[in-house]
Formats: sequence, structure tokens, C-alpha cells
Amino acid sequence: MALATNLETGLRDAVNAGIGVYKLAQEKLAEVQTQLNQGYSSLVSRGAADQSADVAKLRSLLDQGLTAVKDGQGKLEGLLKK
Repeated sequence: MALATNLETGLRDAVNAGIGVYKLAQEKLAEVQTQLNQGYSSLVSRGAADQSADVAKLRSLLDQGLTAVKDGQGKLEGLLKK
């Protein structure tokens, strides 16, 4: 009987330890995700605050590239509809 009780207690403890590890991992993952989001937001803010000539040129090139992609997508969609 004592062996069954010890086995039951050991299994229960192992399950509880597993649940504890799972919960701790969930909490740590949430913390890391929050830190990554905050870091990304900080980088976005820094980039948005930069108004130098080189950055303005880069933004202009990006806008031109996006426009070209949208135009190409529209033309391709038009061809596919025919």
C-alpha cells in the first residue's frame, strides 16, 4: 500500500512540475514578446524621426518601388481576367 501511495504521489508531483514548467515558459515567452514589440516600436520611432537627405531619398525610392509593384499587380490582374 505504501508503494502505491508513493507512486501516486510521485506521479502527481511529476505532473504538477510539468504544469509548472509549462506555465513558466508561457510567462517568459510573453515577456520576451513584449520586449521585442517594445524594441521594434522604438526602432520605428527612431527611423520615423530621421529626416536626413539620405533617408528622404530612401523613402522616395521605396515609394517608387511600391508604386511599380502595385502597377504591375494591377496589369497582371487585368491580363488574368481576360
